[in-house]
Amino acid sequence: MCTYRGHCIVLPNITSFQMFNTMTSEYIFRDKYYGRQLDEAHFHGALKDFLYDGSSYRTDILPELIDTLKQLREVVKALSSYRLFSGSLMIIYDGQKACSEVGGTPLPEDSASLQDVSMKGLPASWATKVLWPNRSSRSPWHTRPELLKFHQKVDVRLIDFAHATHAGFVHDPIRYEGPDEGYITGLTTLISAFENMCLLNNAI
Repeated sequence: MCTYRGHCIVLPNITSFQMFNTMTSEYIFRDKYYGRQLDEAHFHGALKDFLYDGSSYRTDILPELIDTLKQLREVVKALSSYRLFSGSLMIIYDGQKACSEVGGTPLPEDSASLQDVSMKGLPASWATKVLWPNRSSRSPWHTRPELLKFHQKVDVRLIDFAHATHAGFVHDPIRYEGPDEGYITGLTTLISAFENMCLLNNAI
């Protein structure tokens, strides 16, 4: 959280990120110490750096990334009493640009799906609760994510559940009410940052 002259600006903490420079064929890595130094302006700059492949900014992935983050936010909103303390969000995007831009063979239909969310480390009860919204019907949740396959460039995963908890979890004496507002705020900040990039697409 960064504080500025009487008001607070809450920013997600960038723990690390890695980009591949297509011009030099080298990986560029930033660690948690880099992330801790970021103020608001440099935070947004770091997100831009994350999308830079050495020749251009990968703004083509933004619509899908924003849509996925919004789906995840709806999932978290539906999880009453769950707290994802010290949880992290891992974002991976395909370094290969869409075949319509660079030519080549489209990805097969059975390519890795965003619905392949790793549940390792979660309480067993979470597996039946963390479901993705259904894109094709009015039902709010879908229990068969394999039906939602589509060509994807982005993979978003929840990771680091060592400090996560929920009502009735082991011997946690604290019972939290409602969804995890802190996590929701972090997701909203991230969504807004990427939406601003879309608006400024011609400027970056």
